[in-house]
Amino acid sequence: MLEINKWGEITLNHTFLFKICRIAALFLSFLLATSSPLFSGEIGSLGLKIGLNITDYYGSDITDNDQSTRTGLLAGGFLTYKVNSLFSIQPEIFLSMKGGSRLASYEVESYRLYYLEIPILAKLTVPTAGPATPNFFVGPAIALKLGSQRKEVDPSSINNEIKNVDYGFVIGMGIDYEIGYRQFLFELRYHLGTRSIYENIDLKNRTVSLIIGYTL
Repeated sequence: MLEINKWGEITLNHTFLFKICRIAALFLSFLLATSSPLFSGEIGSLGLKIGLNITDYYGSDITDNDQSTRTGLLAGGFLTYKVNSLFSIQPEIFLSMKGGSRLASYEVESYRLYYLEIPILAKLTVPTAGPATPNFFVGPAIALKLGSQRKEVDPSSINNEIKNVDYGFVIGMGIDYEIGYRQFLFELRYHLGTRSIYENIDLKNRTVSLIIGYTL
C-alpha cells in the first residue's frame, strides 16, 4: 500500500504494487475469457490510456469558496466489446490520483487520494467518412482506495478516515483517430462520485479528466 516515510514522503510497497498489477491482469483476462457468452458482438479493441485528473470536492459540508482543485495522473487499460457498428461496451481499469484542498478551522488541508478505478461504459460511436470518429460514453464506476495522505504542516496518513470504496458515474466524449493501422484516442470525461469519502462529513469526489490513448 502507499505509505508515508519518516520524512513525510510517499513510498509504495512494491509487493502491494505487484498484487495490484496481478489483479488488473486477471481482470482483463476474465473479460477476454467471458466475452463470447456475455455479448453477441465481438471484441473491438484492447488498449492503454493515460491522462490528467483535475479534482475537487462537493457536498453539504463544503462550498466552492472553501476549496481548490488538485491535479493528478491516471493510467490504465480498456477492452471494447462491439455490439454493432454504433454501440459498444467498454470496461476499463485505472490507477488514479485524486484529492483537493479545503479550508478547515482556519487552516488549509491538502489531500491526496489514490484509487484503483473500474468504470463500465456504454459507448456510442458516430460514423464519419474521415479518419476522425467522435464518440460519447456514460456508465457507472467503482473505485477501491489504495492509499491517502493529508498534508498540512506535517504530512500524515489518513487511511483510517477515508472510506475504502467510492462509487459514482462517468460521462464524456472523445475522438478516435486512425493513423495507419493504429487508432489514437482523445477524451474529455467527467467523473462524479456519489458517495461521501468520509464517514461523518459530506465530502464527495468530482473529477474532470483529459485522456489520451491508443489501441494495441
